[in-house]
Amino acid sequence: MLKCVVDKESRNYRSPMIYGVFVQRLGFSSGGFAQFILLYHYDDQKYYRLQVKEPFTSAKEILFCAELPAGKYEIRSYNYVRSKWYGGKVYEEPIYRNFDASDSLNFNSLKDSTTSLSLERFTFVITDVAPYYVGLWDFNSGLVKFSSNKEYADEKLKRLIHISDGPKAISILPE
Repeated sequence: MLKCVVDKESRNYRSPMIYGVFVQRLGFSSGGFAQFILLYHYDDQKYYRLQVKEPFTSAKEILFCAELPAGKYEIRSYNYVRSKWYGGKVYEEPIYRNFDASDSLNFNSLKDSTTSLSLERFTFVITDVAPYYVGLWDFNSGLVKFSSNKEYADEKLKRLIHISDGPKAISILPE
């Protein structure tokens, strides 16, 4: 799992840092469980879990901030737990550009067809030891969207984590 930056003291200025705003799908039905995005790092061929929602957070829009190695990343899946009467059920949805994998019938039929080879994933590249604004990650529906609202994220970064790196951050949106 990637190291979350939770305050100024936890920031290591020798590592790149990404931050953005995550729009969660579940809201109050998340049961207070954490939510993660699985990232694949091409350079060292490793998977990293990026925590985008801390446990017991019910806000719809959540600031995330983490340190990670430089390189090219691919967004692989969205991992979350939906509350049930017996505890929770774990879900992992693959993330593709312009495709809703939350619809299990749609996704299962796609897995069996040859069109799955044409699906594209979202990627982003971190090149330097610097802060990077990676956008607003809207996972409210199965069709994932990335947009920019840097001023809003910079204000949340300064107010919640007390880091004022926002104005000098490099903006990159997953493509």
